[in-house]
Amino acid sequence: MRNALIVFLVAMLIWFGVTIVRLENYRYAASLGMCDQYIGLSLHRRDACLNGKETRTNWVYNLLYGLRLI
Repeated sequence: MRNALIVFLVAMLIWFGVTIVRLENYRYAASLGMCDQYIGLSLHRRDACLNGKETRTNWVYNLLYGLRLI
């Protein structure tokens, strides 16, 4: 039972980490003005564009910025 709880908590931490990386990448791309050509035209296209942008060189930086460690 204890091992199952540890596995569950580690899985939740990984899931939260992936979500933080994705959201920080989206936030930073929006703050840099990437995909501004879609403002007013289609928010769906802008959202898809921002989700596809790679803003930093490694996902670790997005995680650290998202957690406000750097």
